[in-house]
Amino acid sequence: MPDEVLTVSRLITTVGPTVCQSPTTADKLLERVISTAVVFDPLDDLPDLPGGVLFLVGVASDNENMPQIVAEVVERGYSAVAIKLHGRSAASLGSLPSTIAVIVVNDDIPWRHLDEMLSAVTSGQRTDDGINETGLFELANAVAMAAGGSVAIEDLERNVLAYSTVDGQVVDSVRQNGILARQVPDLSKNNDQYREVMQASGVVHFPYDPADGELARCSAAIRAGRVAVGSIWVIEKDLPVGANAEAAIIEACRLASIQILRAQNARDLERQVRSEWLRSLLYGHPGVPATASRFGISSGLDSVIVGFMIRSTEDGSASPIHELATVAEQYCSVFRANVSSVPIGQIAYVLLPVVRDKAMPKRLVAGTIDAIEARLGCEAIAAVSSPECGIERITAMRAEVDEVLAVINDSAGSPAIAARTDVHSQIRLRALKKTDRGQHSEHPAVTLLLEHDRKKRTEYRNSLMAYLAHPEDVQRAAEDLGIHPNTLRYRVRRAKELFDIRLDIPDDRLVTWLDLRLTSRQ
Repeated sequence: MPDEVLTVSRLITTVGPTVCQSPTTADKLLERVISTAVVFDPLDDLPDLPGGVLFLVGVASDNENMPQIVAEVVERGYSAVAIKLHGRSAASLGSLPSTIAVIVVNDDIPWRHLDEMLSAVTSGQRTDDGINETGLFELANAVAMAAGGSVAIEDLERNVLAYSTVDGQVVDSVRQNGILARQVPDLSKNNDQYREVMQASGVVHFPYDPADGELARCSAAIRAGRVAVGSIWVIEKDLPVGANAEAAIIEACRLASIQILRAQNARDLERQVRSEWLRSLLYGHPGVPATASRFGISSGLDSVIVGFMIRSTEDGSASPIHELATVAEQYCSVFRANVSSVPIGQIAYVLLPVVRDKAMPKRLVAGTIDAIEARLGCEAIAAVSSPECGIERITAMRAEVDEVLAVINDSAGSPAIAARTDVHSQIRLRALKKTDRGQHSEHPAVTLLLEHDRKKRTEYRNSLMAYLAHPEDVQRAAEDLGIHPNTLRYRVRRAKELFDIRLDIPDDRLVTWLDLRLTSRQ
């Protein structure tokens, strides 16, 4: 069988026992070729998929329906099932391992991470130059053999792209946790170590750290030309690796850079396609309904548009819009599939397709705001559109987001996150202000009052605004102004006398408040 064909046994060997193992012993089952993964849903019809791996998410190993599930899996051509035991023994699988290849997944490994690993190993093809694009795991194993220690290959975001699975290799808790989470643990010393590796031209060695039990390591930067794209880390057992091992690490960095760049180019192209597609819809250009499913929009299910921006500052400094869009997309993508984003002007728009939980967008946005402020050091705000169904509604959703952002960016003390329902009154006031501009005629009494305030430096406008805001509670209105209630009562009485303001007539009261409110925003 060609080396590049992925079998069940090769998958288990490649990702290693930290991630998964198999109680299946029959060679004919372990040598079945793997194609792709499918998540089991008891309410869905199981598709025919030769070579498929069925993720039995939420299915207990002793589930009474397991025989029927496996019978259908075998009938439809699947090569393996993946399952978590959640504390049960392998004996709970019964005769299942003799019927189909069983992959027992570490309980601590998220299903999404397993899917990413499987995709990484199955999606590549051998190119004309002989480089296997799925060979990062094999490359890690080759370096581990040459250097005599376990290996991890990481990108610049410190995601663990691949790791060695050589028998007998020593792995400490830091490496173990990194493999389980597909992310290097966040340690206080990391920034200094990574900075030293990125600035060096060769291999950098780090001693054993008794503070956290991290074993001695060496590392080298993976570069594409002069641009760093990742790093390779090797655990050193007894002594630092020798010159030959260092040469192997440097050569591995060269090979890894080619594969990382190819993967990044593919991701960048997909991100650009998504971005331009979303930009077109936001500008009102009609989209092809057939493309909606590619970007995660499902017929009959709502989507939400979120707009992020940096709150305007007094100095009028430009906001880092592209960095803002990148952080927003990265954070949202951790929790949601098929996230698309595009920066337009000073706003980064993010599309969240298939929103079933109406409270989810605000929860996700709250975390995104924290991530933006931590990464960029700027105060961020966000507007969440109403849930809408269909790509033809995206333009209207953008208009709603723009209205909300305009209000919360312009209003002191406004919330950092809002939907239209949170600021509906302010939106209406802004609309009135726009439509009346140039043709608005103030109530004559209000005109006199404002002119008196300007000339005499009095506080009649602010006093009436507070009084009208709390019509049944003079005490609270006075507290807002920082004056005695009797002082407020006197000012209201004097305003009625001086300017003929009639607050006892409902229509006059409404118009007076509205004029004062609109004028106060000018």
